[in-house]
Amino acid sequence: LRNWVSIMNPISQEQDVLRTALIPSMLETMARNINAGMGDLMLFEIGKVFQSNGEGLLPKESFHLVAAMSEKTSPGLWSPNNTVRDFYSLKGVLQSLCERIHAQAPELKPRNHPYFLPGKSLDVHAGGVKVGVMGEVHPRVIESFGIGQRVFLFELALEAFFEKIQPVPKLQALP
Repeated sequence: LRNWVSIMNPISQEQDVLRTALIPSMLETMARNINAGMGDLMLFEIGKVFQSNGEGLLPKESFHLVAAMSEKTSPGLWSPNNTVRDFYSLKGVLQSLCERIHAQAPELKPRNHPYFLPGKSLDVHAGGVKVGVMGEVHPRVIESFGIGQRVFLFELALEAFFEKIQPVPKLQALP
């Protein structure tokens, strides 16, 4: 969330820099929806983020994917009333994404991040390169956004992710 790019003529003082991550805007969206009475959420966004290349140089632009889910679920025909999502539900979403694009699941390495709960945050690596982060959002962050339940999310740098993921080997037919 560092290395931001200032806007010369911002619309408002709250929006005077280009975003360096999608996580804050996703948390705002989660808060808006939860506070409007929709507690069972699974959302995603694909958007551009910007990193400064230094004074007077154009910023680096890249596409990121952020996916988030709330802890609470709505009771359904096949699920009991007390079903909740957790950190492993989010991991399953990331693994399902990889399966859908026929790629091997990325390597997950424990690492504490300031906006995630200690012990429940990971760096996402593909091809030996960090391509994202995932975890359970820290309760202080949840409280600052006015969200009344736990939230789990991941953010991936899409270009780096697609460059580094390994395809699942295709099986050869036997003669």
